[in-house]
Amino acid sequence: IPAEIFSINGTPAASFVSSNAANGIAVNVSGYLTPSTNYTLTAQPTGIVANITTIPLTIIGVLVNNKPYDGNTNATINVSGSYSGLIPSETFSINGTPAASFVSSNAANGIAVNVSGYLTPSANYTLTQPTGIVANITTIPLTIIGVLVNNKPYDGNTNATINVSGSYSGLIPAETFSINGTPVASFVSSIAANGIAVNVSGYLTPSTNYTLTAQPTGIVANITAKPLTISGVVVDNKPYDGNTNATISASGSYSGLILGENFLINGTPAASFVNANAGNGITVNLTGYLAPSTNYTITQPASVTANITPVSISITGITGKDKVYDALLTASVNGTPKYFGLVNSEVLPVTGNPVYTFSSKTVGNAKPMLVSGFTAPNNNYILTAQPTGLTANITPFPLLVTSNNPVKVYDGNTNVYNLLLSTNRFPGDNIIISRVSDAYDNANAGTNKSVVISGLSFIPTPDAVNYTIINSTVNTTGSITPKPINIIAEPKQITEGDPDPPLTYKPVILLSPNDIISGDLTRDIGNTEGVYNINQGTVAINGNYTINYISALFTIKPLFPDFSFEVPNAFTPNGDAVNDVLKIIKNYRVLSLNYFKIFDRSGILVFETSDLNTGWNGFMGNDAGGHMLESDLYMWVAEFTAKNENLPIKKSGSVLLLK
Repeated sequence: IPAEIFSINGTPAASFVSSNAANGIAVNVSGYLTPSTNYTLTAQPTGIVANITTIPLTIIGVLVNNKPYDGNTNATINVSGSYSGLIPSETFSINGTPAASFVSSNAANGIAVNVSGYLTPSANYTLTQPTGIVANITTIPLTIIGVLVNNKPYDGNTNATINVSGSYSGLIPAETFSINGTPVASFVSSIAANGIAVNVSGYLTPSTNYTLTAQPTGIVANITAKPLTISGVVVDNKPYDGNTNATISASGSYSGLILGENFLINGTPAASFVNANAGNGITVNLTGYLAPSTNYTITQPASVTANITPVSISITGITGKDKVYDALLTASVNGTPKYFGLVNSEVLPVTGNPVYTFSSKTVGNAKPMLVSGFTAPNNNYILTAQPTGLTANITPFPLLVTSNNPVKVYDGNTNVYNLLLSTNRFPGDNIIISRVSDAYDNANAGTNKSVVISGLSFIPTPDAVNYTIINSTVNTTGSITPKPINIIAEPKQITEGDPDPPLTYKPVILLSPNDIISGDLTRDIGNTEGVYNINQGTVAINGNYTINYISALFTIKPLFPDFSFEVPNAFTPNGDAVNDVLKIIKNYRVLSLNYFKIFDRSGILVFETSDLNTGWNGFMGNDAGGHMLESDLYMWVAEFTAKNENLPIKKSGSVLLLK
């Protein structure tokens, strides 16, 4: 009651309905008592809530494996650790899928490792991921492979040159590096040999993630013997002796020795000419030279040259040979030329292109000959002189006289014109032949006619003494061509209807006696106005002539100068054969009809033609099988071309059809 105040009586106690952490958990309360007997406590308090908070946990004892450098931050958890902060009555195994990664992929010690993936063992705890974890990324060992060192010729030192600096072996697949450092190499010996060991140094690792285990080993290369040449070799000249033997007068010296080394010529040098023939600058091969030590190779000296001098010889065994005059200085010989003075009993054929000539080309006896063109058989000999003292005779040439085939135009006699005599004289010689007579077999025109030329002889000239005529008469053939004659027709003119006058002509040359022209001219057929050709017709002469006919014109003048075109004004197509057809009755100087049309009064076309000789029979369309038109007046129109008129001419009119 309001006047009473009591403190809480009893020993209150409370308990959560659940032990798990959560907010607003219901709390059961008990132990409350009434303050006095005057009151009754109906129930313990209800609706009471409170929170159970989570306990923070950490992970302890996590261990991560060290690893060799592999180019990534992947890390492997070795010991996943345990929960720290659990209430004493609870134990849990690690929950979740722990994962780890290095903060850097490069090789180093004590690299921080990020760890994740740990979960709380229950909802009553909150978890903080582990921290402060470290591990090592160790360097990867590398080696160098593929190093190549150049072979070198002997040079007296151990210097070596790296040709291929090789590549790193052991790099992770994702990485490539060029060789780092300044590689150098040296042979273990300076003496020429094969497979000499080479020390290599100066290679460095490409990055701090790798360790170069050692400089490359097992590398070998060759020191080849240095080539030497021989210079200053001198070989003596010699006279031709039929062999290739040569004598060395100075054996020369080595060229190409390294600085500081000096050697005398080693070996037994020998020399030989490449051939035994005489000549200047003949190649001499050298052999027998040896290298002064194993550090060198020797190339036999380049060929040198020396001279083999030739032997002098001459020509014998020939005499001059007679010939018939040929207008040339050329000569020939009897016998076979031979060499005189060959050495060592050699027998050699004579060489060269010998030329034999006379001092003059004219006929004569014992004419001196000149000889040239012989050559020595080879370079072993010199021909000192050409043969001398040769003579021979030149006798006259037999001259054959011929002639051309003369041609002349018929002139009524057998005289020969245009006759040319020719001979088989040599070009350039002046030979003139005279004759006593020449004639055709008859005077008539013809081909292959016999011609006789007689009484042949020389007209003296300086060259005539070199010839003798072998024929005194020449028989040949010639031609007499028909003589051309112009026959010129004379022009004629008449008026239409007049009779033709005689057709005449005139020759323009005189005929030989007993030769006459026969026959008559003709003209083209036609009696109307126009121009006609006058033709040769039957005009002719004997075979000694050819007629060149020159035509003329035969002119027929018109009777009237103008054209006429008339159509009757009536016709009677009644079948009595009189005036039954309407035709164009006059068409003088009309060349062609373009059309002739007839219309009835209503303008209907009843007849049409383009033939001057076709008329209208009074039927529709000229069809005799049709019907006869009525008697009436009809209109006609026509168009035609006329002579000497430039444009077509039109005419029209009317015609009365009467039955």
